[in-house]
Amino acid sequence: MKLVKGVTLLSAAITLAACGSSSSNDEDGGVSYPSTYEFSSKFQEGQSSVKFTGQAARQLLIDEMKNATGNSEVTKDELTSIYSGGSEVLKGENIYGANTGFGTPVKDATSDDYTAIQIDYTKVYEGAGSKKLSDKIAGCDNELSASQFIGWEVTTLVDCGTGEGKNDDTVLNHHDAPHSLILEWIDAAAANAVDADLGLNYQQLFQKFLLGSLAFSQTAEDYLDTDNLAEKDNSQAYTSKGVTYAYTALEHSWDEGFGYLGASTDYLSIADATIDEKINHSDVNGDGEIDLLKGEYNLGLAQYASKHDVLTGTTDLSSEIMIAFLEGRQLIQDNHGTNPADDSTFNTELAAISNRAVQGMEKIFAISVIKYINQTIDDLDAYAVGSEANDVISLAKHWSELKGFALGLQFSPISTFSEAELVQLHGLIGQSPIKQLENVHGDKALYIEALEAARTLVQEKFGFDVEAVKTWG
Repeated sequence: MKLVKGVTLLSAAITLAACGSSSSNDEDGGVSYPSTYEFSSKFQEGQSSVKFTGQAARQLLIDEMKNATGNSEVTKDELTSIYSGGSEVLKGENIYGANTGFGTPVKDATSDDYTAIQIDYTKVYEGAGSKKLSDKIAGCDNELSASQFIGWEVTTLVDCGTGEGKNDDTVLNHHDAPHSLILEWIDAAAANAVDADLGLNYQQLFQKFLLGSLAFSQTAEDYLDTDNLAEKDNSQAYTSKGVTYAYTALEHSWDEGFGYLGASTDYLSIADATIDEKINHSDVNGDGEIDLLKGEYNLGLAQYASKHDVLTGTTDLSSEIMIAFLEGRQLIQDNHGTNPADDSTFNTELAAISNRAVQGMEKIFAISVIKYINQTIDDLDAYAVGSEANDVISLAKHWSELKGFALGLQFSPISTFSEAELVQLHGLIGQSPIKQLENVHGDKALYIEALEAARTLVQEKFGFDVEAVKTWG
């Protein structure tokens, strides 16, 4: 757990800083890496070569989708504006109430414990430009790894559009399903944040599904995909739309993948227990303000990695994933001037580190599925099949967290599961807990057995301890 390792690394970093050295990781491959995700430009003296502001902005928008769902002030069009309009729209209007001229306030900036630079989406726009969720969701910007969309029967497919994305598929098919599902849920959530008849909590479905279909998918199927990395340039300053930047295309691709982890740049020095206690800010540069776009706040999957390490007591996902990102970025820096395509050793080593990062992130989803299976089973104790007096609020919350994370397991080209196994998993979980209870099984005990079988499937695929997983809840 990072509870100990974080303290050790922080102390080591202080000692090594005086020597001008870095932390090392001989056990995982021997790449000497820094304790903080900070790398200097090889092109512009005194400048950082790290940039992931766009990814951080989308992390804020994912949290905003959850925060806005169920808010009586937010209309369907405004909820859609978070997803399809993003910072460009939110900088101009306050979806939560009276317009003060500064747009929508940022959910993650609201705290008595710190002062955030990006208090509203005017500031997000200034720092990251126009960013939205709809153009980066799985299947729209990139092709899905699976040959089908697994886990939800989408009612109506809606074309993603083929303008700027990497997937120029003009035929309506499974690549459009994640985007279509979000639109379907927005329609449903506009009526009620919780559908008691189906046992669905749209706040949880939005957040957990977007963590998989956007954050994880962008990292696994795009920025850290080994085939894509192999084609990136690591010799020239990256240029786009007439602007030349302080980093190479390969450096930037790796940084963008890191941005979707959501970790602060000093993530290794923060104890898991601190993040588990919902203390996510970290004033890395000591200026008294928290920059939500530049790695001074732990978002999304980084939060869950630390929480899960506390939950299990045996995993160390937070360190494993962060070290992989640090090692890979340092390897890229060490090989500046060489492209992966021109050096098989560099390419092979970078691919191995990339796979470690992606597989570590996949485990976040696996542990989440097990945790919320257990909580769903606990909720079922109070459920009576056939009764009209069931209180499904807690059941809907935990089952929707389970389902949202389970859907995310399909967004990796190196998935631990086969497509058939994922179909099996979702068959056991279902598309609605109420339908599974009342229509499919007609018996609470049978549905619990199905959920336990789903837990066993995940436990066996990832090699978790068979008895320990029963306690993760």
